Amino acid sequence: MGFEAEKNMFKNVDNLILLKSVPLFAELKDEDVNWFLQRAKTIEYFKNNFLFQHGDSAEHLYVMIEGWVKIYRDNMEGEQIVQLIATRGDTFGEECVVEGRNHSCSAQIVGRNAKCLMIPAKALRERFVDQPVVALQIISALADQLNRTSYYLELHSKLTSAQRLAAFLLKLSMDRGGVKTILLPYNKLLVAGRLEMQPETLSRAMRRLKDDLGMSFKGREVTIKSLGLLQQYCEIYCCRDSECSRNEKLLCNEAACDVSRMLKMM
Repeated sequence: MGFEAEKNMFKNVDNLILLKSVPLFAELKDEDVNWFLQRAKTIEYFKNNFLFQHGDSAEHLYVMIEGWVKIYRDNMEGEQIVQLIATRGDTFGEECVVEGRNHSCSAQIVGRNAKCLMIPAKALRERFVDQPVVALQIISALADQLNRTSYYLELHSKLTSAQRLAAFLLKLSMDRGGVKTILLPYNKLLVAGRLEMQPETLSRAMRRLKDDLGMSFKGREVTIKSLGLLQQYCEIYCCRDSECSRNEKLLCNEAACDVSRMLKMM
């Protein structure tokens, strides 16, 4: 096997694992996931580029491979309302599953370059017709997304600003293999917007984590003293008697598990 063929094989395996960890595809058979992969394109975007803008025709489902994308809309006063900062494993553009829909928000690269898997809407709808069970599984996953949105509102109502920041940092650490020193992927103004805080509230939350958990914030570099204490601080718990490993948590789809829901929302 040549080098390029071997590289593509490993890339396809990585993308299969990625899609299987995405709620929309988690319940599909490998053959169905591979069917979508064969029709998907891997696209690299540069910082500040737009993937789409409000009002554009919705023609692809996007799955993040690496990097960060800001999903936002402008309100009547011209202010940006950040709905999501998407990173590896996140999906957006789901409105494309219904023919004729337009995007209700804009998607822009932030922080650094980013890579996405783009699955054509036509391919999704074609599979739905040929394999109705796939359509039902995707619909079920979309319903679960609505439930996760409710959980997100619940999370914001019950957690303090310091706990929301702690959950965000825990998610970043786990996505990177459980490292204790991480770099914020984008500037603090965007972090504040993602967590629905004012910048001064974010600064107070950072000071609280320094005092309560001995964490260090130097520019965009954050040092976590203890991941276990950080998780406890968020009041977010694994639903099993024996706590899952990091990989098990990342792949968990238990609707009742705080950790699973937090990882998929933050």
